[in-house]
Amino acid sequence: QIAQVIVSENFSPLIGLNMRMKNNTSLKIEVNRNRNIGLSLANNQLTETRGKELVIGAGYIIKDVKFNFIRVGANKKAVVSNLELKGDLSIRDNQTVIRRILEDITQVTAGQRIITIKLSADYQISRRVRTRLFYDQVISTFKTSNAFPTNNVYAGFSFTLNLAQ
Repeated sequence: QIAQVIVSENFSPLIGLNMRMKNNTSLKIEVNRNRNIGLSLANNQLTETRGKELVIGAGYIIKDVKFNFIRVGANKKAVVSNLELKGDLSIRDNQTVIRRILEDITQVTAGQRIITIKLSADYQISRRVRTRLFYDQVISTFKTSNAFPTNNVYAGFSFTLNLAQ
């Protein structure tokens, strides 16, 4: 017996353009689509979840940026590396629809619009150490009346130590 059949489609990106120009500027545009359809034979119900997303991004590399860092066992030494700046704006729209086949009823049960803002700056301190300063904001507005809008902000810095040769 087969109780449920699920079909998943994911096009990420469906259409994409990613360019790096001679003046160290980069540009990114993506259109993403996904859809999940589930047919439940136990209650004759079709559940469909659709998502559409548009991502627009830009970046710039500043060549040969100097920072003075104190190294263990040495005097102050200037570190020269590229500073990579990136920014992305994403607008995503999700919606879940339940279709009751026998009753011929279609009902939107869930969905949300998500706006994401991502900013980051990357700098290579040495051959093995990389630092990153970032800011991420996620704004969600829900399509059903039983959920409140949310706004989450994540910001900070990270150090990455690469032990591989």
